[in-house]
Amino acid sequence: MARETAAGIGTDADRDALASQIAPAGWYCVGTIVCSRQGATCAPTWTGWYVRVTYWPEAWRSKTTLLAPPAVYAAAQIAGLETRLDGCLSADHSGIQYYTPAMVPIVRQCFWEGVETLPERVVKALDRIREIDRRRSVGYMWARPDTEGRREACAIVVEWVRAHHAHILPE
Repeated sequence: MARETAAGIGTDADRDALASQIAPAGWYCVGTIVCSRQGATCAPTWTGWYVRVTYWPEAWRSKTTLLAPPAVYAAAQIAGLETRLDGCLSADHSGIQYYTPAMVPIVRQCFWEGVETLPERVVKALDRIREIDRRRSVGYMWARPDTEGRREACAIVVEWVRAHHAHILPE
């Protein structure tokens, strides 16, 4: 559900706070975006502007709330772990695809946000996994026996996620 309101704008935080206060029962504000119609004017009149507010059902809040940087979820998924957000966040070696809980694609990021929070040994393990997967995808025969190498690299990532981010895993 998206609701458009007249602009009298303010900061992002101001708009988001106001939108949260006027949210319909059972819905929460995901965010606001300032939009302009054709022919909109700037200061001092500011005509033709509005704020688009997006509300989602309250039941989606726990299914879409990030409890760690997206890169942590991506690392867990690449290593074969199930996460609490598997229905809304799908990672591969080149980025992350976000979905609503109704499986409607929202946005694709061609990077892992928060990758700088991963320790060096985990990054190296993920690089090893990516290289083995790349070799397999292009058909290098000498990469096929490296399933043990992939398994070892995945174990490093799994161990780190379970030790430091167990809260992102299903109970």
